[in-house]
Amino acid sequence: MFLGGVDADLDLPRKPAPDSIQYLLKRFQLNPAVTAMIGDRSLDVDAGINAGVKTIYFNVDGLNAAPQADFQVDHLEEIPPLFRV
Repeated sequence: MFLGGVDADLDLPRKPAPDSIQYLLKRFQLNPAVTAMIGDRSLDVDAGINAGVKTIYFNVDGLNAAPQADFQVDHLEEIPPLFRV
């Protein structure tokens, strides 16, 4: 489930700084332990790591790897099972 995003109007530092993720954590009162940053660039994964949340690398073209991510998916359908308990 996606709750929100950030844009330039918020004037937050750019990724990989964790500020935008921390803003969303606070705004939506999310627990970092059960929150994930999903992104298609290593920069997105780095931002998630810096914010202390789980990271999911969405390998859009199936050519790249983000070994530092907690999970890597090639298709969006692979994401929901990662959150089932």
